[in-house]
Amino acid sequence: MENLYVLVQWPESQMLMDNPRFNECLFVDYLEGHEDPGSSAYMCPKDLYDEIFK
Repeated sequence: MENLYVLVQWPESQMLMDNPRFNECLFVDYLEGHEDPGSSAYMCPKDLYDEIFK
């Protein structure tokens, strides 16, 4: 199964906030029993991730 979202953590997530498609990103907060993603972490659609970070 292909990953449809990629976790983007701070400070890289700041680059997402300037993109018109930022509304497609999902904020990730701490969930008990999971590793803390840190502040301002977002799940980003893979195609948007590839467009910005590759």
